[in-house]
Amino acid sequence: MSKKDEIILKDQEVTRETLIKFLKGAGLSRSLNEAQTETFIEVCQAYGLNPFKREIHPSVYNNELSIVIGYEVYLKRAQGTRRLKSWKVWTEGSVDHGNILSSDLKAIIEIKFTDREDPFIWEVDFVEYVKFTKDGKPNKFWRFKPKTMIKKVAIGQGFRLGFPEELGGLPYLQEEIEEDIWTVAEQVKEDKEIVHKGLERMTEEANRQHEEMIAETAEEVEVVEVDPNEQLNAVKQDLLDAASIPDLVELWKQYPGLQTNEAFIQMFKSRKEEIEQTETQEFEPEVITPDLRSTNYGVDLARKLVRRCGNLAQLNQFADGEERKSVVKIIEECKDRFIQSGEIF
Repeated sequence: MSKKDEIILKDQEVTRETLIKFLKGAGLSRSLNEAQTETFIEVCQAYGLNPFKREIHPSVYNNELSIVIGYEVYLKRAQGTRRLKSWKVWTEGSVDHGNILSSDLKAIIEIKFTDREDPFIWEVDFVEYVKFTKDGKPNKFWRFKPKTMIKKVAIGQGFRLGFPEELGGLPYLQEEIEEDIWTVAEQVKEDKEIVHKGLERMTEEANRQHEEMIAETAEEVEVVEVDPNEQLNAVKQDLLDAASIPDLVELWKQYPGLQTNEAFIQMFKSRKEEIEQTETQEFEPEVITPDLRSTNYGVDLARKLVRRCGNLAQLNQFADGEERKSVVKIIEECKDRFIQSGEIF
């Protein structure tokens, strides 16, 4: 068994059913054709990557499939080899906003190993990876966070090159690939705004003619009322996912049409009592030990404990399996802080 296989087997098994469930739940099953779906599933299973843990994500643009992973995957796999002693990443130079292609900003990563004395050092230039919008300007991610973005590129390339046997063949980071999904999304938004402004500039005469045409050709439209019972069935799962009182408040706002429904009100009261009872019974540990997981606590306490993690390794272990959005947001903020400061172990 190779070292790569040993590392993959340590992660939770990713089944075909789990991956199909993810694609459907994320609304991606319609975007991917059969061949692209199979490719995504095979890559996930080959490398033990779980999309529910935000380790891997597929996207399609111009019918081309791109599969990207988070840089945390490289760190986790490298730590699993027991060959990683320490690492740090930093930047030198700056961005020339007057002439982006003249910028001398670069990111440098140094990786030290337990089984050899000489470190591995790799550097990447900002101008080789910065992504542009249609008007030739860096997109918002590379414009406002150039150092963070180029550091991620250095991390991805550095760990793949430093651990070729264990990490070779893994998908690239979003920051590395040529097709810029973020830029595409920005451009679509800009195009929509242009169209919207064009419509606003229609003359009053054109509007009048348009209304007359509609009046002449309009047909009676059947009004379809939403079945309250169907809405109640839909809200049941949402209630189970609500882990705190603020979650319940947000959920209540999403269903204004049911706020006078007795069954709906009773469901909320019951869930509120369950949450309050759970929060009362929760015991806050003084020390975050290796056996603790954020998923065992309510949202508020989980977020508090995440902030108490002392390094990236402890955070990754404590947050393993966490999917609640408000908790994941704090986890990502803490991860970025540990990466910046080099607090890994």
